[in-house]
Amino acid sequence: MNPGSGTIAPHMARRGQLSQAPPELAVTGPFLRRRQRFVECMSWHRPGSWGTVWSMVRLLQIWFGPKRFEKGGAVYEKFGVDRFSRFLPFGYWTNRLIRALGAKNFRIINDESSAKIWVVFTMVVEFCHVVAFGLFAWFMVCDLLQADYAGAAWNGLLNLLVNVYPSMVQRYNRIRILQAFKLDLKEMQQWDIQM
Repeated sequence: MNPGSGTIAPHMARRGQLSQAPPELAVTGPFLRRRQRFVECMSWHRPGSWGTVWSMVRLLQIWFGPKRFEKGGAVYEKFGVDRFSRFLPFGYWTNRLIRALGAKNFRIINDESSAKIWVVFTMVVEFCHVVAFGLFAWFMVCDLLQADYAGAAWNGLLNLLVNVYPSMVQRYNRIRILQAFKLDLKEMQQWDIQM
């Protein structure tokens, strides 16, 4: 194999696959082989391209996209997420209060453009709650290791109320918005969002 050609890498030839990495990533050492595998992994869906940004968008679509068991939101309604969401910011009672204070036509989602903005907002908020869930879980583990069972129970309860349910609310809202406006996260890159 010509080291500068980048046509077939030995580790890919064993698997019967062609290397799509550019010539500057030709196999010349173990570090470059690992780097080439990473590039090929990240660009698996667009042969011949790096596709890193595209891969990140695809990973976001997989994480934030509706799963089969979530269709319709019935699973979240069984857990009481729809009732819990009424008391959150931008929930039913907050919207009702804003309308009572004088903004009679107040709506968070007015059209498809605001629905797309709100879908992205739910993704950001869910991500923040998932990160906070990890922190609270770490605090709970630390309390358990120190035999502070009351502290662990308190952190577990707080984690449930402050992170688990709000992230479920974001998923529930996103599913309902996607269904109501017939939006698809796979087409998210083509969304024309205007603030």
